[in-house]
Amino acid sequence: MVGGGEVASVKARALLEGGAVVKIVAPHCSDEMRTLIETFHLSCELRQFVAADLNDVWIVVAATGDPELPELIFREATARNLLLCVADDPAHSNFIVPAVLRRDELVVTVSTSGKAPALAARIRDYLGEILGEQYGQVLKRLGTIRERLKAQYPDFARRREAWYRLLDTEVMPQLRRGELPSLEARGQDSRESAR
Repeated sequence: MVGGGEVASVKARALLEGGAVVKIVAPHCSDEMRTLIETFHLSCELRQFVAADLNDVWIVVAATGDPELPELIFREATARNLLLCVADDPAHSNFIVPAVLRRDELVVTVSTSGKAPALAARIRDYLGEILGEQYGQVLKRLGTIRERLKAQYPDFARRREAWYRLLDTEVMPQLRRGELPSLEARGQDSRESAR
């Protein structure tokens, strides 16, 4: 992460949520970034970026506020075949960090292809109002049923039909009501749950 401001802290948090090991290089850090550094014990070097900072990394995210720095980082990252995302500068990026909504193992991403990241964040927040915690909590139960359906319906078309029938008649209506589908009784006989 090149940069230590508020935008950099948002990007660093997204990387951390994705399981990345994050190193910060910035001349100064915002309160939010200092909190991340302390909470997650991140490596941080308080100085200007140098090309050697790209040694032994494969993803670079830059949010510096310095209008000249993205070009230098872009040249260096491109020469090393690194993934690079420069905040608010899609022209100097070869990937974009989407807005992410997490509900346990359910992950929903929203991207505006770098055109309007704030809109992506607002859409993510709106989806978060619709998709409550129960949407993530039901996944483990559905994973168990999936294995049973695979065994009972070797034919993909029949298995898909059984899945959609289960989802459309039981799971989705309960989730939409804010309920966590039990599926316990149905889990005993997934052939029955698929009818």
